[in-house]
Amino acid sequence: MELDVSKVALVTGASRGIGRAIALGLAQDGFDLSVCARNQKDLETLQQQASKLCASTDYSKAPKVAIHPMDVRDCKAVAKMVTDTVEQFGRIDVLFNNAGIFRPGTSEISLEDFNEMLDINLRAAFNFVQHVAPVMKRQNSGHIINLSSRSGKLAKPLSGGYAASKFGLVGLSEALYRELSDDGISVTAICPGWVDTEMADMSGLSTSEKMTTDDILNTVRWLLSLSPAARVKDVYMESVRQVTEL
Repeated sequence: MELDVSKVALVTGASRGIGRAIALGLAQDGFDLSVCARNQKDLETLQQQASKLCASTDYSKAPKVAIHPMDVRDCKAVAKMVTDTVEQFGRIDVLFNNAGIFRPGTSEISLEDFNEMLDINLRAAFNFVQHVAPVMKRQNSGHIINLSSRSGKLAKPLSGGYAASKFGLVGLSEALYRELSDDGISVTAICPGWVDTEMADMSGLSTSEKMTTDDILNTVRWLLSLSPAARVKDVYMESVRQVTEL
């Protein structure tokens, strides 16, 4: 995949799971990275892994990886991360809103758990978009990818709070998809079912029955390979066992 090595991706929740796979994959593809997560040590490990992975590619230089240990619920920290990213790299080509949590429950869920999911799964993504969109508008280019969930399209019992946060993210993405297109900005919500990460351990599925993080990475790579005239509003993905589930 041939890409301009000056391209920059901002990835949230990048220290593990899908976020880590996306960050490392984009680094291999020639992107410089600005990444955040709560644990600084995990981010430093990611930084080292990105450099080692890219040593075997055709690129003459290792990617620059700026790490930002932070809580995505901290609005001031979000604003500072975006400002620092632009100051260091000059641009943001991809925003991958990945940070997210799951808490079980619907009517019986605690208000604290419900609000925590809204804060991390939805409000944080909105806050990043609010700061990144003006940068992309000035560039007249960019791609915002919001990691929602199958639960953002299909709500199931005992997970209504999580579904509410992910349905909200799908709605936000669709509005942005329509609002930002004329500014040269693509917006896509990816809505996967069970992916083989720590969050999916509760599914009871075997590893072979879950999608891999590479499936999500390859979806992102496909989205970024499209021409500037193409738009993809959302991508809905299910693991093999979920295809017949309601």
